Amino acid sequence: MTDMDRGTTERRLRAVHDAPVHDPAALANAVEACVLAVPAGLPRRALGRAVAEWLGVPVEAVPAGALTTALGLLIATGRVDESAGRLVGVTQERREAG
Repeated sequence: MTDMDRGTTERRLRAVHDAPVHDPAALANAVEACVLAVPAGLPRRALGRAVAEWLGVPVEAVPAGALTTALGLLIATGRVDESAGRLVGVTQERREAG
């Protein structure tokens, strides 16, 4: 970039931050995928980092409130279960079996 006042060429960098992920469907899909990827159960405290890695964003881009909402939706619909601090995916076959 050329600075017209000084006649020099310099590079200017600007900070770019990842926007927070607020899309409930994207978060719910990421949570379910992360939980199903660990058959022994994903520790609840590891969920934020796992979802951020799945989505390819920094952990700070996944708001805790939105993540809790997505997890609550999955638990309420029977797609995820929580036991002893670990999140376990509930397969379609298991949901149908009751």
